[in-house]
Amino acid sequence: MKTKIILYEKILILIIGGSIALFGMFTTLPVYALEFEPLIAKNTDDTIVSTGIVGQPIIFETIITNNEEDADHFEIAFTTRTINDKILDHQKQSIPLKHGASTTVSYQFVPPLEGNYVSGIFYGEKPFSDIITFPALDDNKTYPKKTVRIYSDLSDDCLVACTDPSVMNVDVGTVVELSNITPDVRYISTGTYMEDKDGISWSSNNRFHSIIIPDRKSSFLFSQPGEYQLFLAEHRTNDVIGTIHVMSDQFREADKTFNILNKIMNDEDFGIPISSLHINPKNSVITVGIDDKHNPLFTLDVYKTMLYKQVGNVYLDIISNHDSFKTKLCDVNDAIAVRAMLDRDPVVQQFLQSYPSATFEHFKTPDEPGNPRTYSEFHHGMFLLRVLVLTYDQNDVCYPVYGYVIGYDDQSSEPKKGLFENMYPKSAGLSKPLSEIKKLSKPHNQIKSGISFDDVQCIDDLILVITSDGSSACVKPETKTKLIERGWAKNAN
Repeated sequence: MKTKIILYEKILILIIGGSIALFGMFTTLPVYALEFEPLIAKNTDDTIVSTGIVGQPIIFETIITNNEEDADHFEIAFTTRTINDKILDHQKQSIPLKHGASTTVSYQFVPPLEGNYVSGIFYGEKPFSDIITFPALDDNKTYPKKTVRIYSDLSDDCLVACTDPSVMNVDVGTVVELSNITPDVRYISTGTYMEDKDGISWSSNNRFHSIIIPDRKSSFLFSQPGEYQLFLAEHRTNDVIGTIHVMSDQFREADKTFNILNKIMNDEDFGIPISSLHINPKNSVITVGIDDKHNPLFTLDVYKTMLYKQVGNVYLDIISNHDSFKTKLCDVNDAIAVRAMLDRDPVVQQFLQSYPSATFEHFKTPDEPGNPRTYSEFHHGMFLLRVLVLTYDQNDVCYPVYGYVIGYDDQSSEPKKGLFENMYPKSAGLSKPLSEIKKLSKPHNQIKSGISFDDVQCIDDLILVITSDGSSACVKPETKTKLIERGWAKNAN
């Protein structure tokens, strides 16, 4: 499989296996098109590898072909960083390359310490090839090794991708090799979506994060205990396709206690309303959430006594966790229940009133602590209403709306920087989102957003025309005929 790079004036387009990604806006760059083979890692005897050795060179190599007649010189850079985004090496290369010609470019890096690294090719600040995540290993140590296969089949669950095994237990210090045997590029990460001052963005600090080309392998040294969920990071639904449990001796003992508590939580005969369980991977402390409002005759101290009789003399962080109990009742992944609540929302009602044939899609969120939110989308052609939904509010009402994104979901529009860019928080009032919904169908607003004139969409049975002053409008067929006859408008085509 080849990866194609196209840079047209201000927009960098990355095409991998037919999928298109836009990498932002540039200011003054030449127009050119490059095509290159996937980046590979080799050792000094020219063997392809997925791991390196501390103190020994690892060589990254790709073949670039120039398909642009008007450009014959390119500036690229190879960069290596830690998984904490600390840049360790940055080497620029000047590549003379005539139209139709190909050349092999390579880069050498010597890992200084044991650990995980990320290397890739860059143009300026934007990656225009793929990246490789790899561990540097101590040649004097022996590392246990495991393999996870990423595959796809015709079943509903694995149509995109699954892992074999789906759950794996490994010891600290294990090197896990992920092998992509699907026909598509896979962007695998153990990161998650996080909310910060700039909105909701993807975070993968201190965790595995790599593009894996078909028939390629990528490895990672798991040096910290904990649970690592493998995500398809290229999907905004953030699908979990596998789990790796990294066990220390301390964590393994805590895991035995955790299994006892999990049995209690799922067996009503114990009479202890455990609503949540969590093991801290750093210190193996188990936090137990108790719904102490479940029975008014029982206090939290009573439940503590009952628990210690079951698990013995171990430390437990037992907390009142009515919130977690409420989270279980308000299943944010229940599309039917979420839709029923959204149908009562004034902004959703306005959108459906304006576009009654709009479709609905609900995007599920991983079942993980700290991410009790998801979102739904309503589409009418390119018209889009995206709604961020929380699990529950301070009044214990399920599925409250946090905010709205209103715009156009079209490839000809400007690239989206994030799922919730330009969001209207519901707490700021409804007048603005209600007004924006009414403006969606106006041709002027569509063109202003970046939609090409040929793709402007009129609602109902209206037809697009160009008025005598050069502006556009959506009118009824009979109105269009009269406007053209009087010279006040012309056909849009």
